[in-house]
This record gives sequence, structure tokens and C-alpha cells, in this order.
Amino acid sequence: MPSGYSIVTGVIMDIEPGAIVVPITGNVYAAIDVTGAQVVLENDDEYFSLEIQDSSGNFDMGFVFSGVYQATAWLDSRIFYQSKVVTVSP
Repeated sequence: MPSGYSIVTGVIMDIEPGAIVVPITGNVYAAIDVTGAQVVLENDDEYFSLEIQDSSGNFDMGFVFSGVYQATAWLDSRIFYQSKVVTVSP
């Protein structure tokens, strides 16, 4: 055996899978320009949000954890647009 190495005589490993994450893309439709609208996914454990960057309403939220969320889109902080329950799964 080369110098500086040891023989492993026993190992205990506890490898558990992490949370499943899912890429989220979507679109906010409205009769007006939706630039600046807020999109929020939330449940009891998680909160994800973003601001729409262009008038087409397309968005990419990146990765969120799988689960059931309340999805809400606001045209601005005072005007409610739409909210519904969504299931995020791989």
C-alpha cells in the first residue's frame, strides 16, 4: 500500500434524496401591458416570486420545489388579477 493511505474497514452511509425541483415557465395574459406584474407561488412552506420583465407576459421562474401552491398574478400592488391552486410536479 502506498504511503499515507489507510485501509477502510467499515463505512456507514445515509444518503437521502433531496427535494425535487421543477423548472417553471408561464405567461400572464391581459388586455393591457403586463410589464411589472408580480407572479407569486406560495404554500405553507415555500414562497417564490418574480416580476414580469416584458409586455408579452412570458416568465421563467427557474426551479421551485414540487408541491401544491397558490399561484397569484398582480398587475400592480393594488390590483388583483388572478389566483388559482396549481400542482407543481416533475
